[in-house]
Amino acid sequence: MFKTLAATAATLTVITAAATAGTIYPMTCIATDISNNIVTMSTASGLEYQFEGVEDYEPGDLIGCIMFDNFTPDDVTDDVIIAHRYTGATKFFDEIITE
Repeated sequence: MFKTLAATAATLTVITAAATAGTIYPMTCIATDISNNIVTMSTASGLEYQFEGVEDYEPGDLIGCIMFDNFTPDDVTDDVIIAHRYTGATKFFDEIITE
């Protein structure tokens, strides 16, 4: 419990610092590859980002991210993932569309 609270406090500190000096924004990605405990995900425009910690991600999973612009608002290639969460799988949307 303490480790979770400490991690949350550290995350809030990072988010607070980023908010005063840079830009934080939401982004949705799709998992494209999972190997060696690394998840590779792609944005709708084709940019790729990676994070460590596979958990139970599969290709096609949707991932909601909180991103930080790394003090470069005109360059997304150096943006940093602050947080990521599983938000569903594209196969579930396919099932809804075909019903």
